[in-house]
Amino acid sequence: MPPCRLRKIASRSLAEYKRLSRGSLCQSLNDFLNAGEGVATNVLADRLQRLEAFDILSKHRDARDRRRFVYRLTAKGIDLAPVLVELALWSARHEKTAAPAATLRKMRENRERYVEGLRRAWEKSGR
Repeated sequence: MPPCRLRKIASRSLAEYKRLSRGSLCQSLNDFLNAGEGVATNVLADRLQRLEAFDILSKHRDARDRRRFVYRLTAKGIDLAPVLVELALWSARHEKTAAPAATLRKMRENRERYVEGLRRAWEKSGR
């Protein structure tokens, strides 16, 4: 896989992962589609199904609009936080990345605290 592709995966994965761990932004299919990544609907739907099949995400009816589904990280999904942080830091060391400099700095300064913050936000959002 070309380095630029891996860089994109790392920065996008971290951004979406942070949103999901907070249990707020980008929960529905439309939210993901409107996040500005330009992913085709069928591709995104396939990725979400795969993540659900691997128990990384769970899919539930939206309490506010029963026609919609929302996606949330599972316990297995939140356990990926350390891996994604390391991937983002590795990417930033070797390539120009879209990850915010302030976020990368927080990760570098204290990886464990950063990951624990993601976990606390996930737990607070309703696990």
